[in-house]
Amino acid sequence: MKLHNLPYLLVYSRVIFGLIIGITAIINPEFSGLIIAFLMLTAILTDVFDGVIARKLKVDTKKLRVLDSNVDLFFWVVAILSVFGLNIHFMIDNIFLIFLVTFLEFLAYLIAFLKFRKPVATHTYLAKFWSVLLFLFLTELVVSRQSHFLFHSVIWVGVFSRLEISGILLLSGEWVVDVSSVFHLQSSKKNS
Repeated sequence: MKLHNLPYLLVYSRVIFGLIIGITAIINPEFSGLIIAFLMLTAILTDVFDGVIARKLKVDTKKLRVLDSNVDLFFWVVAILSVFGLNIHFMIDNIFLIFLVTFLEFLAYLIAFLKFRKPVATHTYLAKFWSVLLFLFLTELVVSRQSHFLFHSVIWVGVFSRLEISGILLLSGEWVVDVSSVFHLQSSKKNS
């Protein structure tokens, strides 16, 4: 294996982790919550290191960033559906808030597609923070079968981060990747 392919391998590994999480949730063996939590943590580490290694090897292209975003979306959808599938009553009890964040995520992708014919790849700080909260919430829910503070934190940070991404897409005259925040949009345009 060539070293410059390592970031791609790390990105694609999240597809495998997502599939294993889905299968684990379907089979639901003893300690399935701990298994899923471990797989999510491992996937998050691959997400951190794919970018670090890509920048170190100078292979951090827009193509890799878009792939990273698409694989992340797949991974998180599978992880969320798996954890909610194991905790269906929690999902039913909180369906409106879950739908709100899901709708805003869909809206951001719709804006990106309609305006640029490309997927979302903004990688904002707020979205990264939301991913950490999402991991903590899903871990708490899958292990303890309940969540209060982390659930509401993930919902509201999710709402604001999805609105920020939509704002970036609407304000940008061209498709951009790696925009730290809506306040950094001008400097990102210059670097694109």
